[in-house]
Amino acid sequence: MNVMKIREQLALKPEEKTVYQQIFLEITFAKKEQKCILFSGSSSDVCSRFFPLSLAAAIAEEGKRIVVINGNTQRSSLENSTADQGLAPYLSGHCSLDNVIVKTDIPQVDLIPVGRASMNPILLENYDGLEKIFSKCKNEYDWILINTAPLAENNMSAVQFAPFCDGAVLLAKDHATYKKWLENAKKVFEEASCSIEGCVVLDVKKSKAYSKEG
Repeated sequence: MNVMKIREQLALKPEEKTVYQQIFLEITFAKKEQKCILFSGSSSDVCSRFFPLSLAAAIAEEGKRIVVINGNTQRSSLENSTADQGLAPYLSGHCSLDNVIVKTDIPQVDLIPVGRASMNPILLENYDGLEKIFSKCKNEYDWILINTAPLAENNMSAVQFAPFCDGAVLLAKDHATYKKWLENAKKVFEEASCSIEGCVVLDVKKSKAYSKEG
């Protein structure tokens, strides 16, 4: 079986790992029954960092089995060798359910890559296909973390994952994400019956309250 080498690309420092572990505890503390969490960012820059995979790498040492689903139709630079496996090939009928998941070189962490250089978001409307993927993952893993494309008026693909998730976490960027986007994202996910479990602000340079109006 092919193994995707991502450990060196993530290269988490001890202090970074501690931060990710704390974030995970805060996200999951209130609702112990949660198993599937969606992460949606305000921009391509935020989503391309693949926050959920770094989070999975940080918490994998706790002995939990984790699968990260890359539902970002804009793809990730981590996926140069998975064109024939993953979300897009399965939803378009070009690979079997057994070939959706890719092993990584991080123990306890597997990945469902998007699978192609780009994916037409309309594939995510394949509800039955997504349902089978999530059913398989919920039977085999302790946690499912989903990376999505930025939530925007011209790309609402992130919402297609909402019916299968226990909650969503918004990813914002300090002094770059507008409060209006956060309010709109919260409304969009709640209308899709997906509660917002929190917001992670990246690139915080000063320890002060975050706010960007507009």
